[in-house]
Amino acid sequence: MYGTAQRVTARVSSVTVYQGKAMVTRRFEGELPEGIHTLVFGDLPEGIEPDSVQVRGTGAAAIGDCSFDVEYFADDVREAVRGLNADRLALQDRLDDLQAVVEAAGRELAFVESAAAFLTSDGCTDGQAAAQSRAIDMDPANWGRMSAFYREKVSALTAEKRGASRGLREMQAAMETIDARLSSLGRARRKSNTIRVELEMREKGKVSLDLGCMVNGPGWRPVYDIRVDSDRSMMAVEMRAFVRQSSGEDWSGIDLRLSTARVDVSGTVPELEALRLDLYRPRPSSANSYAGLEMKKEAMMSAPAPARSMADADMDEEVMEEQMSFESATVESGGASVLFSVAGGSGIGGDGKECRVTVMRREIPLALSYRTVPKLAEFAYLSGKARNETDYPFLPGRANVFLDGSFVSVSDLQLVMPGQDIEVSLGVDEGVKVEYRTLKRFMKNEGLLAKRKSEQFDYEIRITNNRKIAVSIAVEDQFPISQDQEITVRQLKPVIVAGKDGPSLDDESRIKWTARIEPGKRVELPVSWIVEYPRGGRLSGI
Repeated sequence: MYGTAQRVTARVSSVTVYQGKAMVTRRFEGELPEGIHTLVFGDLPEGIEPDSVQVRGTGAAAIGDCSFDVEYFADDVREAVRGLNADRLALQDRLDDLQAVVEAAGRELAFVESAAAFLTSDGCTDGQAAAQSRAIDMDPANWGRMSAFYREKVSALTAEKRGASRGLREMQAAMETIDARLSSLGRARRKSNTIRVELEMREKGKVSLDLGCMVNGPGWRPVYDIRVDSDRSMMAVEMRAFVRQSSGEDWSGIDLRLSTARVDVSGTVPELEALRLDLYRPRPSSANSYAGLEMKKEAMMSAPAPARSMADADMDEEVMEEQMSFESATVESGGASVLFSVAGGSGIGGDGKECRVTVMRREIPLALSYRTVPKLAEFAYLSGKARNETDYPFLPGRANVFLDGSFVSVSDLQLVMPGQDIEVSLGVDEGVKVEYRTLKRFMKNEGLLAKRKSEQFDYEIRITNNRKIAVSIAVEDQFPISQDQEITVRQLKPVIVAGKDGPSLDDESRIKWTARIEPGKRVELPVSWIVEYPRGGRLSGI
């Protein structure tokens, strides 16, 4: 049995945001007399899942039944919209008044102008009668007074019209601002979700009631700022979250939590069904002629109904499933559920705009390394590798990368759990100069009667360290690979010795060095080979 309904005011106290949903908790605090009370929580946002409602509280009371209902109204139920509509009506009244002033001043000015034109006109179009009706005293004093009156009247009316027109423009600008704000709040809401909670007070006293429910729509996404200090070999990672919600409520001063839990995915493991195969047998096409239809009808009436093949049944079921089911796009984080608590509260409006909140900022050691492929690009590419030593996982998201205070690039960060390594591309470092020089390319002829000729290629890779610290750089080049038995490649420099420190060679004849260069120093790496092939032939691929 419900007591007397009492509409209460409850503020949003905490929100946990998921992907596409949010658990919104609002709190009512007050003093109630002994007895049974029905507390009505109204003006709740759209998208509430009634089955998700949870009620908890403290005080000398027992929580009874809880019900969900929808109330309908003639006007918008949102307080912000009601206030804007009231302001708009007041502005419209002022606009109408100013418009009336402008029109009245215009009419009076037109009358004064027409009177002045009539009095100063020399023409008479109606003979003697018009001349008698325009008997005017031509005394100069009268003309002076009339001229002064005309000037004063026109000046006053012009100023009045100008002021009213200026006010009219200001009111119209204010009206456009209100219309824009109303448009940003979305379509009108003339219904209100309400939740009624029965509360039995054992004695008079204070109570605190928390009403939580899942709301569809809100969401959040992570964005990172990665700032690398190359001189200190440190990397600062700042994780921010862009939170959005269009419930119309203002989430200000709340306890905000961000969760990676996939509440839109069923927790039940799906079961595989038997995968049965059969040959597809197309159904016979219907005849187009009348005779064909009659013959088909007779055949169907005389012959027993054919048994449906498994392939036909499967095809029907497959078509029906395609018409009735729709798949939703999902993004998998690949990690366990994590809950982030945002410190310092937040201020997230209900207009659907993304609001940025800081989740965490940590500084971790970074190992810098360089890599270059001078044959393709004469640049030293810098990258950093660090271990996630925080208690937070780095979730998939966009990362803005900065090197020594300068913006470098935007990259996509993959999932990095605590204890795992993260690699960041830091772009080109102009402090390390790379040159790829062609020393010589010449052909050797082994006499006029020789059936083969050889061609030698000599290159040099030159790397200069202009930074203040020593750098370690991985260098890559290559020897050519013969695709014809008539072509022979002799590798001259560098000399590759398997199992020893120095340059190495892989199965694709790619050469790899690792060079350590002190500040202000330079290294030179030679690359040389000879290609032999039949006389009269031409090489391709070089």
